[in-house]
Amino acid sequence: MQRALGIDLPILQAPIGNASSPALVIAVSNAGGLGMLGILVSATGGAVAADRYREAGVVALLVTASDVTIAGIGSPFWGLVAGAVIARLAPATPGGAGEGPPA
Repeated sequence: MQRALGIDLPILQAPIGNASSPALVIAVSNAGGLGMLGILVSATGGAVAADRYREAGVVALLVTASDVTIAGIGSPFWGLVAGAVIARLAPATPGGAGEGPPA
């Protein structure tokens, strides 16, 4: 996992409520670990909460994190495109559970 994420030390700073601050994330990242903000975890959780859009959320996150550049356009754009395509192809769930885009 260290190699895949490009981190030097096996240190993961978990975003714990108000205890996580941008300064702490920067300090952990500068020390060679993986610093995370609570908003990242919250947004990721929200993106994969609805059953219908779970795969689309994961694909969007992975493509965005890949740091790929195509035709001079960066991975955040391609993550949105990939997620939107997967979401569009997602079948409607029976009974309406999980309907609608993630909040």
